[in-house]
Amino acid sequence: MTDYNRNSIDGMKTEYDVLIVGGGVVGTALLYTLSKYTDIKNVGLIEKYSDFGLVNTNSTKNSQTLHFGDIETNYTLEKARSVKQMADMVMNYLENGKLTGDNNRVFSKYSKMVLAVGSKQVEDLRKRYSSFRELFPKLKMIEREEIGKIEPRVLEGREIRVRKYWPF
Repeated sequence: MTDYNRNSIDGMKTEYDVLIVGGGVVGTALLYTLSKYTDIKNVGLIEKYSDFGLVNTNSTKNSQTLHFGDIETNYTLEKARSVKQMADMVMNYLENGKLTGDNNRVFSKYSKMVLAVGSKQVEDLRKRYSSFRELFPKLKMIEREEIGKIEPRVLEGREIRVRKYWPF
């Protein structure tokens, strides 16, 4: 085993102002944004694969979003709680951080949704909403009629029951 000094691993710096985990679309975009539009000097990026963006080039993977755990229906409540804690830190930085340059915001907020189609999905989403609404108090369960008012094209030609919850 090699004897490393406390500030390096394999000769690389290990103390950073910002350490980005993941070299996909979002991680590399964040690295670019921080290096171009802030005065942060020590930024590190860790990627588990041999190259950047290998997973995110798959169309079934998510990218370019900050996941809070609210609409990721494959997350347990425990995982959502952990993910939300980290996402809240990033959001706090984005909302309150001092970005250099022309003070343009480097992010936008959009409402998110989960649609359920069919009685089993509706019931599963209803149960999920009941257990998740304390962690995400802005979640709102709405019915078909309200969905039609907000997004009429979602219902065009559909006679099925649809549910959605909206966190903002």
